[in-house]
Amino acid sequence: MKYQGIVYDEAMPCPDCGSEDIARHDTVERLFCMTIAEDGFRQIKVRVKRFRSKSCGHVFDGRKPFYDGCDYGKPIVGLCLALAASNPYHRVESILMNYGIQVDRDTVRLYSILFRDRAKEYAGIPVMDDSTIGVNALKILFDVDSVEELRKQYPQAKYDAVMDETYPG
Repeated sequence: MKYQGIVYDEAMPCPDCGSEDIARHDTVERLFCMTIAEDGFRQIKVRVKRFRSKSCGHVFDGRKPFYDGCDYGKPIVGLCLALAASNPYHRVESILMNYGIQVDRDTVRLYSILFRDRAKEYAGIPVMDDSTIGVNALKILFDVDSVEELRKQYPQAKYDAVMDETYPG
């Protein structure tokens, strides 16, 4: 697999204090995904560089191909979420097995719930009693609250409307 052994060593500011005055700390190995081989499961691992803030001493990962709270890499989680949008969790597990990727149904369920909750928190559409009735997909995809804001941000793009949803052309 193309990810095996890749080193992610891009620095970023300290998430605690925001300082860009950082030093290289160490490199840790992280599980990216599990594949299914003829003789069992095979772990695909990547290496992630960690940094230390010279201001506050906090040790943190540099940019990495993982979402917070997820053990597998972003492409695997994204595939799980895409498949879970139209399949039950146990079916997603079977589909992934056919692709040679091992993710159990409980992990698919966990990722679905995690991202549902994050989407509600970030882009939920509240009603009067403060419950959430939906999610603003424009907020999630483009960080805008309305089609008007999207048009202002991307004036050169064409937009197609389908019922009550709007998509960039």
